[in-house]
Amino acid sequence: MKTKQLAQSAEVVALIMVLASIIALVLESDASISREYQHWFSLSRGVFGVFFVGEYILRSAVTQREGASFKSWWKYGGSFFGVIDLMSILPVLLPMLIGPNFAVIKTFRMLRVFRILKFGRYSKSMKMLGDTVMSVRHALMSTLFIAAFIILFSSACMYYLEHEAQPEAFPDIISTLWWAVATLTTVGYGDIYPVTAGGKLFASIVAMVGIGLVAIPTGLMSAAFVSKMEEQDN
Repeated sequence: MKTKQLAQSAEVVALIMVLASIIALVLESDASISREYQHWFSLSRGVFGVFFVGEYILRSAVTQREGASFKSWWKYGGSFFGVIDLMSILPVLLPMLIGPNFAVIKTFRMLRVFRILKFGRYSKSMKMLGDTVMSVRHALMSTLFIAAFIILFSSACMYYLEHEAQPEAFPDIISTLWWAVATLTTVGYGDIYPVTAGGKLFASIVAMVGIGLVAIPTGLMSAAFVSKMEEQDN
């Protein structure tokens, strides 16, 4: 019973630290607040870094109870949250490994954003969403493959239709990928668009195909999520 209570207390502390690190990350993005409380933010980065590194070590150590082998550790280290935990502590570990390179440290500080995803470990809704994604992962991968094929095909077609009329907007197939992605996702930023009759006709077809393409994973996720909720209710 004491072990269970200790584990629950540890989970609460970890949750508080995750929330505190997210709040600090958001506040630090404000230039005026960051300048005024620079010392406290530097201190908090150190505290959070030590805590999350310690958490990763402890979680890794717990897995070794099943046997001191890579396979037993991989159950945690190779899991979704295991990867997230590792990514969130890289800003602490990398400067120790590669030295105080300011440019590198500044770049890898961005990885602290991954700590936001750690919150999902303590949320039942997020766990349910993760289970939902895993249950339809094969169908989602098939949809992703189809989307990649359509994007590449659309880019190639639009390049040949619009290149002569707009060599700057559609200089090559690689550059045209941006137009294909924006159109197929029905976002359509409007910075690149066709001007020829053939290009406009093809773009209209691609836009309609995009509506159906987005609807496929949405339908899969919705059906699987409802199924998970019914399983829990029963």
